[in-house]
Amino acid sequence: MRCPKCSQLLMDDPKNNYFLVVLLIAGVGLSMVFRHFFGESAWRDIAILAVFSVVFVMLVRFRVVKKELVIRNTQTNELSYINLTDWEEILKNTKGKENIFEIIERF
Repeated sequence: MRCPKCSQLLMDDPKNNYFLVVLLIAGVGLSMVFRHFFGESAWRDIAILAVFSVVFVMLVRFRVVKKELVIRNTQTNELSYINLTDWEEILKNTKGKENIFEIIERF
């Protein structure tokens, strides 16, 4: 995804996603523990899950993807983000052949 302010490429961190899923599961577990020891209360369950969900949203962090080119496969219209060295490798491998990739954008 693109940053709305600076238009850099952003990507969510997979390691952070695992931590956040564990956090949400902990919220559900805490809600069940409170339900078991203190009786059922829908408001308390909703409050616990809301707090854990807000913490989840606040902890989501994106990292900047350091890529120099956006290329498109002309046959499938698939976009890829690569570095200039990767592009030079593509050109070297397709020397004398038809190159099915085209540069869409340079960063």
